Amino acid sequence: MSNVTYLPWVSPDSDDESSTAMAAAERPDAVADALIHDDELARLDTLVIRKLTAGDLSSGEVRSLLIAHGLPERDAEEWLDRYQRLGYVNDERLAELLVEQWSERKGKGRGAIASEMRRRLIPAQICASALADLDDDSQTDRATELAVARARQLTKLDRTTAERRLSAFLSRRGFSGSAARSAIRVALETTLDAG
Repeated sequence: MSNVTYLPWVSPDSDDESSTAMAAAERPDAVADALIHDDELARLDTLVIRKLTAGDLSSGEVRSLLIAHGLPERDAEEWLDRYQRLGYVNDERLAELLVEQWSERKGKGRGAIASEMRRRLIPAQICASALADLDDDSQTDRATELAVARARQLTKLDRTTAERRLSAFLSRRGFSGSAARSAIRVALETTLDAG
C-alpha cells in the first residue's frame, strides 16, 4: 500500500518517513502556505458548486467567477473542464432552458432571449442553435397572445395611441418588427374594434 500525502513536496510513493519529516521541518512556511492555499481552493470549489446547485451557470459565468476569486486563467480552464465533464456546466442545456423559460413562461421574443444569453456569457454559436428552434410563426402567435391581452387594457385609448403603446410593449419584450405589426393588427381588430 502506498503512502498518501497532501504535502506538495512529498512523493506519495516515498517510504522514507524520516526524509518526509526532515523536509517538513526544513520548510514550515511552505507547509503553512500550501495548507492555506488548499483551504482557499477548497472554499472556491465549494462556492462554485453551491452556485451551480442554486441554478445553472454558463461556462463563461463559471470562468469569470473563478478568475474573479483569484484563480489564474489557465487553472480556471482546467476547473471548468472538470465541471463540464461532471455535467455541472452545460451551455447547450442552459441555452435550451432559457429559450423555454423566456419564450413560453415569460412571453419574451427572440431579441430579448438573445440578449439574456449574451448577458449570461453563452457562446454565440450555441445561442444561434438554441434560437433556431423558435420559428417565426410561433413568435407571431406568442406576440399576438400578449398583444390581445394588453389591448384589453387600452380600450379607452384611440387607435393610434393604443397601436403605439402595443408596439412599445412588444418591442420591450424582444419581438421582431414583423411579428409585432401582425400581432398589433390582430389585437386591435379583435379588441378595440369589437368594443
